[in-house]
Amino acid sequence: DQYGRRFADDDGEGRLPARPRQPHPMLGYRWPEDGEPARPVDCDELRGATASGDVDGVFLALQGHDVSGGLQQAGSAVLQVLPTAADRASSLASSLLQRLQQRGLPGDDALAEDLLAALRSEPVPGQPLPVNLEELSMLLEGDSLSNAGGFVDLRTGEVLPAFLTDASEVGKDVAVDVEEEPDRWLVVHCAGSREGWEDMAAFAAGVPDSELRERLEWALEGKGAFRRFRHLIDQESLLKSWYAFSNDRQLGRARQFLADEGIRATP
Repeated sequence: DQYGRRFADDDGEGRLPARPRQPHPMLGYRWPEDGEPARPVDCDELRGATASGDVDGVFLALQGHDVSGGLQQAGSAVLQVLPTAADRASSLASSLLQRLQQRGLPGDDALAEDLLAALRSEPVPGQPLPVNLEELSMLLEGDSLSNAGGFVDLRTGEVLPAFLTDASEVGKDVAVDVEEEPDRWLVVHCAGSREGWEDMAAFAAGVPDSELRERLEWALEGKGAFRRFRHLIDQESLLKSWYAFSNDRQLGRARQFLADEGIRATP
């Protein structure tokens, strides 16, 4: 501060305090809370309830849980149950809307706008299309040398890997001719692995244990980062947490890709 203090109660002579073992809650887009922290939302449980149309299961998976690491998945689930359970889901949708706006990662603003439109019973601000975001994210992410991307059918929302358009790979009778109706297909190019590396760095930065956090950060240095990182989180039983974190960000980027094209993914 203006007096040269480096931390609260600094007398100017003492040593710096030890590095905190846990990051401040607001670095994870959470307010500090008294008592035991809420358990993270189980994204597998939430996905299963959403896919089966289990409204009660969706509420059980979300209420009383920390959704900060799964906002895209939580918002998508609430968006799906809002039409049939507006009286129960409205307050939850409003809360998620604000959390998405505060976080501001790719796709968060688009999902927040969709939630707001649903709360107001208004059409979404774009072309609604039932696109499977997980399938789309598989085309967008990964190694661009081995991932050839693909297409999105602008009529049906179907996600089509590029190899299904190659008659030499799947046969002339099976291959889809995207050149026959070029305006029907949205081209999807693989964005490469850079954003995947940034996801790992963000996950490592949020690990509460300072020693493990430093080991994860070291694993991300240089070649072989993906292999070292995966091996370490497997050793530390963090795979489930990592997959939920990574999947949420991938879904957001897929949603943002569509929003940039004027398309809104619908349940």
